Amino acid sequence: MLTPAIAEKENKDALTAPGLNKPTLGGLPDFKQFDLPQSAPSTSNELVFLANQRTRVKQYIRSFKSPRALMELGDIHLLRGKYGQAKKCYKNAIAADPNLIAAYRKLIPLLIQSNDVDDANNYYRRLLAATNNHPNYEHEYLLFKIAFFGHKADEIKDIEVSLKQLVEHNSDRDDIENTLGLLTLSYKKDKKAAQKIFTSALAKNPKNVHANNNLGLCFLDDKDFSTATKYFKKAVSFDAKYSTGYENLAATYLMQQKPANALKTLLEAKDANLILSEVWEHNIGWLMLKTSDFKAARKWYKAKIEEEPDNNFLFNNLGLCYERLGDIDTAKSYYLQATRMYNKRFEKTKILHDLRALTAYHNLARVANYENDTDELEIVSKQILAMKPDDPRGHYYRGVVRMNKKDYKNAKLQFEKVIQLDENFVAAYINLGFILESIEHDYASAIDLLEKIVSRGADDILAINNLVFAYIKNGDINKGEKLLKNTPKHPSFLATKGLLSFTKGNVNEGNKLYKEAIGLLSARMKNEGEQIWEYEQAVYWLRQNALEKARKHVQAAKALGDKIYVYKDVLALEKELKTKK
Repeated sequence: MLTPAIAEKENKDALTAPGLNKPTLGGLPDFKQFDLPQSAPSTSNELVFLANQRTRVKQYIRSFKSPRALMELGDIHLLRGKYGQAKKCYKNAIAADPNLIAAYRKLIPLLIQSNDVDDANNYYRRLLAATNNHPNYEHEYLLFKIAFFGHKADEIKDIEVSLKQLVEHNSDRDDIENTLGLLTLSYKKDKKAAQKIFTSALAKNPKNVHANNNLGLCFLDDKDFSTATKYFKKAVSFDAKYSTGYENLAATYLMQQKPANALKTLLEAKDANLILSEVWEHNIGWLMLKTSDFKAARKWYKAKIEEEPDNNFLFNNLGLCYERLGDIDTAKSYYLQATRMYNKRFEKTKILHDLRALTAYHNLARVANYENDTDELEIVSKQILAMKPDDPRGHYYRGVVRMNKKDYKNAKLQFEKVIQLDENFVAAYINLGFILESIEHDYASAIDLLEKIVSRGADDILAINNLVFAYIKNGDINKGEKLLKNTPKHPSFLATKGLLSFTKGNVNEGNKLYKEAIGLLSARMKNEGEQIWEYEQAVYWLRQNALEKARKHVQAAKALGDKIYVYKDVLALEKELKTKK
């Protein structure tokens, strides 16, 4: 398309990003992740053995009422996956012997696992009483309280007092000091104080992995990426299995716009057989795409889909792999699969659960727009707006459909709606500007519109080009000429320079520029470019009062067909020429 131009595609956020986890503090255990049996024994021999053991232990209990025997019976229930019965046995064992530490160690994780937090809190207190507040158990209890009661301000005050006392009475314990720093940073939001505490912990033990990680987080918050990186690298050097350090290091690289370094870090973690959090696991494929390693990304997403066959985001991103590798048909098939998967979920609830689900629909629409498939574009835009009525891209693609059908009045309304919803949606400005200047010939309004987006720093070729076109048509030649300086060799800019030459009276230079512009167009666009060129030549010769030359170019423009917008201008010019002698 020569001047003025229509936006060919809108290609933002084609990739479904998994998001980034907030950098993670080290030293607060996940109390939900205990090493409990995940399923009951499966073979008949195992079941028979455990049944016999249970019978034997029950007989023993009846004879001696032994706390140890109750413990053993609890262990058997635990192995069989009978967690409720196991808890009962451990509680009975503690009732029989309040100092049976092993029973507390078995019972408390079970209580936490089943969300009996208040009961777990009660038994932690009894454990502390039984061990005379042993620092190991007191430290563990305070970690438990941070994890489950940290949302309560009064609890945090009490925990802080207890931690400070524990640090004071156990001055050699760098792990306890790290927990105090964790509380100070995460809950009290006092970074400077936390930094001093972590530094003190590292003075006691320079190889404290959590303290190195947490001190790195303090520097990361200050955007001191170099120092943060140093501490995260120390953390993983002291513990090659410390996945938190790898994840935080990857986050540091991403904050510096270094996706290749982030990917390398995560792959090193995977090579070490580490289990990453779900978000960071999915960031591996995303980063492969971000670093343009499309073949590796394609392989990764195919393998991931085998693990997660119901994850529509993976299908979308695999589609993008194929699109970037030039296989548009396969890309479309994966985009379609992603949308069909999500359609089923949406039809059940009529609720858009995750905005990222729209990305596959946007990709389908973008490809349909690029291929001029108006019917497909209309179907997909309707689907988008059914799920999110205020989606800017849904309205944008609906506007493109209206424009393709030459329903410029409603197309204009759609593009205006897009700009209301997203004032930085450049493609909507380009197409609305096109309608204002090419269909309505309202150059002043086109200038007001396009100056807004260009003045914000938008460097889109077509936005700048259409603004220059409006300047020239509105008589602001100097403004247009200024913007055309140092522009790239693009068909729209070349044609606009040709128009500027015509306006300044240099027809030979103008024809040379138009010819060069048309030579750069695709075969599909050449006919339109030539019709615009013929029309502008006719306008030029009419201004020169060379009526026969003008009529000749009008006829040449008419012969190129009535399919594009400029045809109505050609007819208007022909009508005007008939009034001239």
